[in-house]
Amino acid sequence: MPRSKAFDPDVVLDRAIDLFWQRGYESVSVQDLVDHLGISRSSLYQTFGDKQALWLAALDRYRQQGEGEARLLRESETEPLAALRRYFQSIVDYAATDADCRGCLLANATVERGPTDAETARRAEAALAGMQQTFERVLGRAQEAGALGTDRDIRALARFLTNAVYGLKATARLGPPKAVLQDVVDQTLRVLE
Repeated sequence: MPRSKAFDPDVVLDRAIDLFWQRGYESVSVQDLVDHLGISRSSLYQTFGDKQALWLAALDRYRQQGEGEARLLRESETEPLAALRRYFQSIVDYAATDADCRGCLLANATVERGPTDAETARRAEAALAGMQQTFERVLGRAQEAGALGTDRDIRALARFLTNAVYGLKATARLGPPKAVLQDVVDQTLRVLE
């Protein structure tokens, strides 16, 4: 009869997210994972597979845990443009309190591994596509409410906003003053006026 695991795989996966988020993929060795996760090498391989498989599982879980886009959709039911501002503001507020300047794990992964790892690139593309679709729905609601002109190209605006989010998160990794990030958001959202 197989032994039951002496650890919770979800807790271990959350710890892996934390380590990859702090240091990226390339600078984390299997030994670093074993030490940080508090499990044996054999447990790591039996539960998650190799380092790459754990990395991909971490990216998937990180994306699933993201509440920002879901909250944006809920809030956009009545005030779509105000909901967009709150969403962007939440990125600024998070960055201002992130002492480690970690940015966004998926944005970081896109830069670090996207060009060389097809599976990371697929996950990054899916995240971008999901964000763009969310923005398209919110902007569609804004048009329906008369808050955004019907002559505006929603798909192009959604692509612009998606790019702005990733740019904002990349800039946040440098740890600029909150006022700098706020300027970026204010200028970005002027495109909707």
